[in-house]
Amino acid sequence: MSEPTISLKSSSSLRTLPFLERLRYWMKLLRMSIAGARNKPDFTDLQASYLQHDECARQYLGRPLTACKVVEIGYGARPNRLIWFRGQGVDITGIDLDQPILFGRPLEFLRVYRKNGWERALKSVGRWLIGERHLRRALLDELSRQQGKRFPLPAASLEVGDAADAGYWARHREAEYIFSEDVFEHIPAEALPRLVAMIAGSMHPKGIAVIKPMIYTGICGGHHLEWFPHTHNQPTQRRTGPWEHLRQNRYPADTYLNRLTRADYRKLIAQNFDILEETVAVPGMGSQFMTPEIRDELRAYSDEELYSNSVRFVLRPRS
Repeated sequence: MSEPTISLKSSSSLRTLPFLERLRYWMKLLRMSIAGARNKPDFTDLQASYLQHDECARQYLGRPLTACKVVEIGYGARPNRLIWFRGQGVDITGIDLDQPILFGRPLEFLRVYRKNGWERALKSVGRWLIGERHLRRALLDELSRQQGKRFPLPAASLEVGDAADAGYWARHREAEYIFSEDVFEHIPAEALPRLVAMIAGSMHPKGIAVIKPMIYTGICGGHHLEWFPHTHNQPTQRRTGPWEHLRQNRYPADTYLNRLTRADYRKLIAQNFDILEETVAVPGMGSQFMTPEIRDELRAYSDEELYSNSVRFVLRPRS
């Protein structure tokens, strides 16, 4: 009998939220999407991400990212990073549990509806119509301009499936550079040991993995829209307080979170990998909101945990 598949993500927590709270969350997302759609397409962040991973490959593998076999775990509803990397000449493939919208065809939205229900389908339609279709077109145009010829969307590089499925890693053995950003915090804690072991067991023995989760104990770890890395410093009226998810937790985010701490990730990873680097993306993020009263309320957590947020682990599989 085959081993049961462990889902990469879980949506069980979403159903516990009242409908009005989910609706409020969607409306905030909608306003953010509309605001973003008004801006001219800018690929600076994609290029910065590419250069960062390229530098990491050069430092630890001694060659550029374009000379490596690369896998991205969890490319997300907007696989623009993978598309950009492909446009730079990187041999990259990716896997995500959810069906992405690549061309805006009715069949794609139907697949989202059948797999993830009407809520996810509705979000996908809204995201595509508001801004994603224009951004995708601009992205492909920019890559075509860089290459001097038409750059086709690399749909075959975007696999839909479960990253904890052994069959996937059997097809993608000997990857030299595996990375995942803002994904591991959405994977059930009970599924992570098996996934981490599969990654280590399938990749090139001298390759590296770069895992960058959003640590739950950081000020951004609760995934409240008001406390995202790019919104936490914006002056705005907030329903939630700093570290709301560790304190009152009145308004849980409309997404599954496994609530792992930085220490939890360190312990989990060390079972199969040597940790070559552990770096906080923005040291001290959230410290300006800390008061003596809040610090006393959060005395069970160390400063390392409270100010971690996005942490990059560079790993090499143990022989």
